[in-house]
Amino acid sequence: MKLRIPNLLDTIPEVGGLYLAAFLGGSLGVGRFEHWDLADSLWWGVATVTTTGYGDLSPETLPARVIAGLLMVAAWVFNILLAGLVAARLIVDSDAWTHEEQEEVKSNLRTILREMREARRAERSE
Repeated sequence: MKLRIPNLLDTIPEVGGLYLAAFLGGSLGVGRFEHWDLADSLWWGVATVTTTGYGDLSPETLPARVIAGLLMVAAWVFNILLAGLVAARLIVDSDAWTHEEQEEVKSNLRTILREMREARRAERSE
């Protein structure tokens, strides 16, 4: 069984955009239930998604804790996805041959091999 990530998560901007939406939604949602101002909500969100967790702010209400837990799991997933996408970009071999180039080389080698065989036959028949 092959695990397939949907096309929505196959580029850094797409994953980054979804990550930003989850960050803002989670941070502002927790802040609303906890009656925090915007700065505190975003500060808590940054500390949470970066797994720093200073502890200066923490949700007390049940709805805020549920949102916080979901944001923590989402951040974990998005961090892994972003790391994988960045790593994939870094290890791409820009000098790798395309499929068409490989087929052209194979065709050229077949031609060379055929011509060499014909030349050997011509030498033997002389």
